[in-house]
Amino acid sequence: RYHKCDEICNLEIEALAAKVGCRPSASVNFRQARRRVASPEIEREDTFSMNYRLHCVTPGSTIFYTVECSPASDNPVLESPNITSSNLQTPNNPVQASKNRLPILEEYSAKNKPCLGDDMLPSTITLKAVAVCMPDMCCSSVVEMVLKAEKLEPPVVTFDRVSGLVSIVSTEDNIPGIVYKYTTDGTTPSINSLECDGNILFDPASPIDLTFQCKAFRAGFRPSEIARTHVLIEKVEAPTAIPSKSKELDLSNPIVTLNCSRQDAQIRYHCDIRVISDGSREATVDIENLENVYQEPINVDVDLGKEYVITTAAFCEGCLHSDIVKVAYQIPRCDPPELLQLENGIIQITTKTNNANIFYSINEDSVNEGSKLYSRDDPAKVDIMATEEQVVRAIAVGPGVQKLSEMAQLIVSPGKVATPAIRRQGLSNEFSVFVGTTGARVMFAVDSVPLDTAFDSGKIDKDKFMQYSETEKILMDFSKAGIYRIQAQAMKDDLVDSEIATYELKVPKLSPPQITRCVTFVKLETEEVDGAYITIYYTVGGKDPVPGAVGCNV
Repeated sequence: RYHKCDEICNLEIEALAAKVGCRPSASVNFRQARRRVASPEIEREDTFSMNYRLHCVTPGSTIFYTVECSPASDNPVLESPNITSSNLQTPNNPVQASKNRLPILEEYSAKNKPCLGDDMLPSTITLKAVAVCMPDMCCSSVVEMVLKAEKLEPPVVTFDRVSGLVSIVSTEDNIPGIVYKYTTDGTTPSINSLECDGNILFDPASPIDLTFQCKAFRAGFRPSEIARTHVLIEKVEAPTAIPSKSKELDLSNPIVTLNCSRQDAQIRYHCDIRVISDGSREATVDIENLENVYQEPINVDVDLGKEYVITTAAFCEGCLHSDIVKVAYQIPRCDPPELLQLENGIIQITTKTNNANIFYSINEDSVNEGSKLYSRDDPAKVDIMATEEQVVRAIAVGPGVQKLSEMAQLIVSPGKVATPAIRRQGLSNEFSVFVGTTGARVMFAVDSVPLDTAFDSGKIDKDKFMQYSETEKILMDFSKAGIYRIQAQAMKDDLVDSEIATYELKVPKLSPPQITRCVTFVKLETEEVDGAYITIYYTVGGKDPVPGAVGCNV
């Protein structure tokens, strides 16, 4: 047995056989020269990696390593005489440093490689390794690789907001092979981040606000600190017009002022007068056509039936111009009247404009300030027994500078009950019918056709109508696929029957459920149908599932 793994010697064994009553045998000698294991080789895994690969050409050898930092006054120094089984750390032989003063050597493997991490302080880092092949051979000589882990200086990063160019200037011109990695999402740059060759161009025509971060990397050096710059391409806030509405315009002094939140911004504008047609407010003036530089308030001079359009935008050096703002001014008008039919043919007419006079006409081609004046004491009233349609027209004329409103009208059908409304209760098969005419009774009918066909006519024969009751509602049977239709009509004595209201509902055929057996349960699934709440019923034991039956589960 060899007592020391680093001892080079010749092993000599002499043996003989002896037995009582016999002469001893001749002695036999065995000699073997103990050789040293080849020294391991150390190499970096790749250009930028701080991981190292170890290799020994001696078959059956095991490599152990340790990392030493200098200065390190309290660290034991690895030398060949210090290598014993007590400080060789393997998965089956953990070593506690507190129990011996010898340096701990970790066993090298594909999963346990020496790594001189980026977070190590600037110092001299020494990787030492030794190969062991006990007990037959003496351990190898200790090999080492010294790495001066100096930190690179960060680059100088600047941003030009006019061109949108980010420039990266190196501060380590005497060190070749430096690469720069950057991020724009707030994360720390790493060796896997995007690489830049000195310039990064951002679109100067698009607003942007981010932090550009960059680090320098090179094999044999610690990465630099992060160099940062704020990439900001601002968009000027759009100018505002005061007043911004026609109703706020003082016609005795019709002027408009333009303001911008940035004091150094220049406001440009374009004015146009056009005839009011469709009320469009879309900007039709390009940014290049804003030829006027705003310096003093704009005088708005416009006649009734026309509008004064101001198109404006704000500009600032080094920033994107604002959005185009378009403001249109008209001579203020009153809010148009609102007409509502009440009981007994009374028409209620109101307007949102305070103190406005309302003029109305019934069955006349026009209405003007010479028409009848509306008041609560003398409201408008139509003939509820008329057999033809009646048209009520109204305008509002405001006080002061406010001009007359646009005309509003209401068409009153001759003595006809209001058309009922058919409503479904959520996704259920229950339906209700509502009618606005007090005292009217409702008749309804239900019909259905297959999915691939259509109804023959738009109405159901009145012979199929049934009396509707609010307490019973309408319950539909959707057990079969098809197109279902509900029709309802309201009736009242001395009034014409209402129009027939129709509610159609397409009920598709559901796909059969898919049954999937799992480890401890059974999963039931079916295809979705838009707007449908699907319930799956199932039984266990062979019976067909019938909703509501005993043994049928949901």
